[in-house]
Amino acid sequence: MKMKHEDIIFDDFENAIRVKYEDEFSLYDSERHRRHLFATILTWSKSFNQSVVSARKDLGLIHLLEYPTNATIERLISFISESVSKDGNWSKLKNLSEQISKRYHLTNNWQTSIELAILTNTMPVAYNQSPIQTYEPKQKTENEKPKVIVEITKYMSDLNAYRDISTHPSIYFTEYVSPEEIIDWVRNHRPQIKSIQRNLPKPSITKRDNKTIYWGRVAWIIKQEKPKATWTEITSYAQELTDSHRTGNSDSENVPGETEFRNYYENFAKDIKRLNQTNK
Repeated sequence: MKMKHEDIIFDDFENAIRVKYEDEFSLYDSERHRRHLFATILTWSKSFNQSVVSARKDLGLIHLLEYPTNATIERLISFISESVSKDGNWSKLKNLSEQISKRYHLTNNWQTSIELAILTNTMPVAYNQSPIQTYEPKQKTENEKPKVIVEITKYMSDLNAYRDISTHPSIYFTEYVSPEEIIDWVRNHRPQIKSIQRNLPKPSITKRDNKTIYWGRVAWIIKQEKPKATWTEITSYAQELTDSHRTGNSDSENVPGETEFRNYYENFAKDIKRLNQTNK
C-alpha cells in the first residue's frame, strides 16, 4: 500500500521537536551542515515523533524539561544524568534511545541528541564522529570511581568507547605495526573488511541541499492550510508570504518557479519516506 505524505510527515507544528545547533558539537566539522539537514528531516518524520512520545510515556515523563542554557557537551551529559538518575531511569532512557537509534539506523553519536529530544523536545545536531576510531586501553586501579563532573564525563566517554569496541567489529594490534604495514594489510583484506561491516548502519547524512529542506517545508505547511490549492496557487501564496516577511538577500527568500517548487517538495517528502522505510 502506497503511503501518503500526510501519513509520514509530522504536522503538529506547535509540538514539533526543535533542532538546535550547538557550535561545540561541530567545531571544525565539514559535515555539520549535512547533519543539520538530516536532523531536520528526522524531526519532520511522523514515526520518529511518535517514537519519542512513546519513550516519554515509558519513562513516566509528564512534563518536558527545560533545555539547558550555555550547553557544552559536559553540561548536556550532566543534565541528562541529573534528570533521570534520581528516578532510577538512567538505564531505561539509555535503552529507549538505543532502540530509536537502531530503528532509524543512526550511529552512536546521535544517542545523546535522542535522549535530549525525549527529555526536552529539543534535539541538538549530533556531534561529529569519524566512522574510524582509535582507542588506547588505560590501566585502572580496581574499583576506581570518578569524583567530579569532569571526571564523570571522561569516565562516561571511556565507557562509551568500551561499549563501541565490545559491540562493533574491530581491528586491533598486539604488537607495533607501521603505517605502511597497515595500508598493505587493508589492501590485502578488502573482502574481510567489507564482511565484518555488513551489519553496520550506513551514514545518516542527507544529500539534499538547504533549499530542498527549506522550500519542502514551506510547501508542506501551505498544503496543510490550503489542501486543495494547485501548485500555481501554492507558489503564488509562498511569494506573498515571502514578500511580506522579506529580511534580506538570502537565497532561501527567492521563491522558486512552480515546477522547481514542486520538485523541492517531492524530494523533501521522498527523504522522509526513505527514512521511515529504513526503520521497518
